[in-house]
Amino acid sequence: MRTLVALLLLTFLCLTLAPASADTALPARSQGRRAVEKMVFPPMKFQVPRVGSEVHRRVLSNGMVVWMVPDPTLPRVQLRLVVRGGTLHESLSQHGLVELTSTVQRTGGTRNLPPELLDRKLELEAIELDSGFSDEISLLDLDVLSEGLETGLELLAEVARHPRFDATQLEIAREQLHEELRRQNDTPGRIAQREFPYLLFGQDPSGRRLSWPTVQALSQEDLRAWHARIWTPDRAFLAVAGDFEPDALMARLERVFGDWKPNGTTLPEVPRLGTEPGGGVFLVERPLNQSHVVMGHLGISRDDPDLEAIQVMDYILGSGSFSSRLVEKVRNRAGLAYSVGSKVTTDDSRRGRFQVVFQTRTDATRRAIDLVRAEIDGLREKPVSAAELQQARGSLLNSMVSWFDNPFRTAWRFMELELQGRPYEHFQTRMDKLRAVTQADVQRVARRVLQPDRLIFLVVGQSDGFDASLEDLGPVRKVELETVL
Repeated sequence: MRTLVALLLLTFLCLTLAPASADTALPARSQGRRAVEKMVFPPMKFQVPRVGSEVHRRVLSNGMVVWMVPDPTLPRVQLRLVVRGGTLHESLSQHGLVELTSTVQRTGGTRNLPPELLDRKLELEAIELDSGFSDEISLLDLDVLSEGLETGLELLAEVARHPRFDATQLEIAREQLHEELRRQNDTPGRIAQREFPYLLFGQDPSGRRLSWPTVQALSQEDLRAWHARIWTPDRAFLAVAGDFEPDALMARLERVFGDWKPNGTTLPEVPRLGTEPGGGVFLVERPLNQSHVVMGHLGISRDDPDLEAIQVMDYILGSGSFSSRLVEKVRNRAGLAYSVGSKVTTDDSRRGRFQVVFQTRTDATRRAIDLVRAEIDGLREKPVSAAELQQARGSLLNSMVSWFDNPFRTAWRFMELELQGRPYEHFQTRMDKLRAVTQADVQRVARRVLQPDRLIFLVVGQSDGFDASLEDLGPVRKVELETVL
């Protein structure tokens, strides 16, 4: 038996140590792999849904805009009711108002239904009704079987127009926020997600941090006043998709929402952005064996004329997942991060941000930062390869197919265009612009958008374990975290 084992080991060593010939240097491709490599596919034919054909836009008598995509495939209807008015519009002294209003609008019952009866009625009718908000909007989502659409619309209208804002439910929502604030320093990811926007935007709505005393001071009257100000039909938009007939649906909507009148109020103005911060190095000391790093600076506006070229650049740098340069260099070759990526955001209508996020071993913190900086510099200094450009453009184009892969998403996409003030042909224009991006375009926008001298570095980790000092990146400033009891 020992002789057999020895022979097997000797054979293995001979095979592994033998010089590879040109024919054996790489593993032989399987028959299936060779067949796949020979496959040739025609270019994907994709047509953006057309307004007036697959997608319908109507307006109720009170000014509420309705986007519809009929689809009788399933006996189901999905709706999203949106009004302009989000966190960008709330004042610093009432930060948290939009979140509390959105939560308690759904959980706090209506004028005619206390919270427990509303929940019971939704459950008995198999209706899902949820609330939400973002920087610019507040919304209600409804998912209902087509046979229960009439009831669903009535409940949607009740919650949208006449929320009760029950005092008990307000306190429950407030305590949920309190618990989130108590736990806000539990993980390095949550710390970085909160502190990095503050370093970029400060007390602007896009950067401000939630304060427990501010949340404590918000009252039922504050929620009711905010709701009365923003929930008005002349700022309302409804996306609907599913099993319905458009004319019949419009008649139903008129019965439910037709007597909802504009209130004549205006939205609070969104404040102007302050002075753009310069670069800096910020450290949150935590006893960790891994550093959480965010680096970046202010980015572009949503209406940047080079948006498509910038998205291609970002894909090549780090948003393209496993095909990106950052993943290839930092993860695959250096083995310094499990996940690493970049993102050029346009969530804020005024100006978004550029950022790179990764986690790495404490003793590799500085080396990983330097590798990321080198890739940023590389995009600015040399044109990308033709293969990288082709893959990035193709992936971004192909991803647009999923934007319209179900009727509700299609209705929402077109309604979102109108909310952002974009023309209906925007999707086709975007595809044309993506196809036209060149290697020179990518380098040009990299030089304009990526600003190494303005990078802000935020590191959450244990500095005495770093492989090298961060001081030559700039003076290191310690970030003291607030503890909420």
